Amino acid sequence: MKPLLFISADLALHFQILKNDNICMIFRSVGCNGRRGLPGQLHIQPLCVSPAALCLSRAMLSLKSADSAQCMMQPVFITGEVDKLPSQDSSVCLYDGADRVRVDSQIHTANGLFFDICFGKAYFFRIRKAQKVLVMSYSNMKPQEPAYHQYIARWVKNGGVLVYCGKDIDPYQSVLEWWNTGKYRYSAPAQHLFKLLGMEQNPKDGSYRCGKGTVYVIREEPKDFVMKKEGDKTYFNIIKEAYEKVAGKLTEKNNFYLERGPYVIAAVMDESVSDEPLKIEGCYIDLFDPELPVITEKNVKPGEQAFLYDVTKLTDTTQPMVLCGASRIQGEVCKPDSYLFSVKSPANTTNVSRVYLPWQPQEVKVTSADGKALLGTYEWDEKSHTCQLKFENDPQGVIVELK
Repeated sequence: MKPLLFISADLALHFQILKNDNICMIFRSVGCNGRRGLPGQLHIQPLCVSPAALCLSRAMLSLKSADSAQCMMQPVFITGEVDKLPSQDSSVCLYDGADRVRVDSQIHTANGLFFDICFGKAYFFRIRKAQKVLVMSYSNMKPQEPAYHQYIARWVKNGGVLVYCGKDIDPYQSVLEWWNTGKYRYSAPAQHLFKLLGMEQNPKDGSYRCGKGTVYVIREEPKDFVMKKEGDKTYFNIIKEAYEKVAGKLTEKNNFYLERGPYVIAAVMDESVSDEPLKIEGCYIDLFDPELPVITEKNVKPGEQAFLYDVTKLTDTTQPMVLCGASRIQGEVCKPDSYLFSVKSPANTTNVSRVYLPWQPQEVKVTSADGKALLGTYEWDEKSHTCQLKFENDPQGVIVELK
């Protein structure tokens, strides 16, 4: 464990890099009667952060004090994975007298972590180190504050490739917001970003060199890429050029494949670059099949989709568990030689569930909530160590016991 303690007259930050490669930030209490004047800017350089870059996903939490008469930042615990990268300088900045702290990893040397915290909420967002090309538009959503543009501009100047799409003509460009009030006098938020990038405020279509990076401007509304015949050609050609500038050859394919934990989602498009099916091999439960079969191969044809559960991704193979099923699971009881649980689901429907067991069951009992025996069937699959259960649902509850 490597503790770090950052202290100023107004704020103490305590970082602990834990053995399991997680980091914990503890914001210690800062209290006073009335609003306290915090220094306009405070830079604190960590001395022994290893690894330096924090990897925090977007999150939000309340920091409001129970006593509204006081400015009190209660102790807050925040955890996130730590990227195993070479140690680099990072900074903790207290800025603009607005009672907020910003942790700003150096994007050119480590992952871009952006961390905002104020007395109301805390926000996390980041541009991953592996991010090579960023496509953005303000034709719909608008930036919440100008600091976002500072991060994007720094990322581009340090080698990132930005593709900006849009004409910036929708009526929400001119609502009263930060880019046209106070010290800013922009007719569109993108003008502020382009200025930070060292470009004209209203650049035309084309590519622009910005430091080590590049900015591509497409003066088309994103909807036109699909609403106009062959409107996607310009967009695709620019994305291809941008990608190959920093990430190698762009491979065209006719499918999407996504893994999230044990789940696999796949889709194969028709009218694409080929009519080849996508072949997925492994040990999966087919979640789009009402029988929940265990399969070792799935061929997804053009125009089809697949939703699979990868049984090999189970993290604990010593405990039985319901992997998927058409009911709400409650009251699980695990013993060395048995597994009991209750299920609830609408009447006049058939329950099909697949249960993982570390041992093959010799007996399966299905009973109603009042103890009456119900008809049920089961089928064991040795390769996945799962059991398929079938019985009629009951909104009052059905009790299943496997021994």
